[in-house]
Amino acid sequence: MLFPVRSSKAFGDHFTNKNELETYIVQLEFPDQVFSNSKDLHLWHQSFLPTNSNSSSCILFSYHHVFTGFAATLSSDEVKEMGKKWFCVSATPKGTADAHHT
Repeated sequence: MLFPVRSSKAFGDHFTNKNELETYIVQLEFPDQVFSNSKDLHLWHQSFLPTNSNSSSCILFSYHHVFTGFAATLSSDEVKEMGKKWFCVSATPKGTADAHHT
């Protein structure tokens, strides 16, 4: 059984201003279910966002071909909270890329 690897850096530790919003690319584990349409997938992605009505977070794009996930505008606190959810693999600020080697 594979478990998501969670790095604290991957979930928002790089911010000094915790209320600052930034665009993140959020990668999720593939769900057990198959979504019949893109609306259902988008609703599943939205379920990872904070439920606080004062939140300015929003999904900008849902990914579903190469990996499952989404791009969203989030604060670092929201990213940390989202990182506690089971299906979250990583959240990387847009424009940040780590070199991966095999």
